[in-house]
This record gives sequence, C-alpha cells and structure tokens, in this order.
Amino acid sequence: MWKRNTKVNNKFLTLFYLGKEEKKGKEAKQQPKKEGAVEEGDPVSKLDFRVGKIVEIGPHPDPEATHLFCEKIDIGNGEIRNVASGLRDKVPIENLRDAHVIVLCNLKARNLKGFSSHGMVLLLTLHYLCR
Repeated sequence: MWKRNTKVNNKFLTLFYLGKEEKKGKEAKQQPKKEGAVEEGDPVSKLDFRVGKIVEIGPHPDPEATHLFCEKIDIGNGEIRNVASGLRDKVPIENLRDAHVIVLCNLKARNLKGFSSHGMVLLLTLHYLCR
C-alpha cells in the first residue's frame, strides 16, 4: 500500500518530477516556437462531454463484475456507444433506464472484464436517485 508521508516516497516523487521538468526545459530550448502557434488552453476544454440517452442497460455478463452495468447510450448523430459504468452498487437499474446522462466521449476504449467501454458516464449524486 502507498504511504504518502514516507521519506522514500517523497524523495522518489521529487526526483521523478524534477526529471520531468528538466526534460521539458531541454525540449523547449531545442524547439523554437513557431510564429502564430496557438498556446495550449485549459485541459478541461479538451474534454468532449455530451448528453446521451441510455437506450439499453443490463448487468455485466461476467459474474465477478458485481459493480458494473453495461449500457448502450445514444449520444446523438445516430451514434450509439457501449459504455461500462461502476454504478451497479449505487443506482438502481430502474432509475437509469431511458435516463439522460453526461458521457465523456473522447477516452480510449477500455476493456472492463471483457466488455469494451467507449466512454465514461458521469452522474450527479442526489438523495432520491441513489440508494
């Protein structure tokens, strides 16, 4: 288990981050900036959030994945994505059927217990929605 306040971990983290800063500094010196180059903006602006409607939902087919739902979500433009979410312990399936949810769409596809997930469902916790 990771312990935050140990001297060894702090020394490792310091060396790790210092190494990254030195690399960034060397790369910046080697590559001059182009004229008219656009500066990178806020990292949050790169995220692709979309409102989608859950078309189909069910428990994960793997009996060991007791915390996962497998959903088909219509995110617009006729695109339906398969998404696995860890909401099974937190939200009853009846509350998610035909629900509108926020989906983070520009993530790499991940294999979650044999199910290929192409996004992440974001959900606001409300007392009447969750168990």
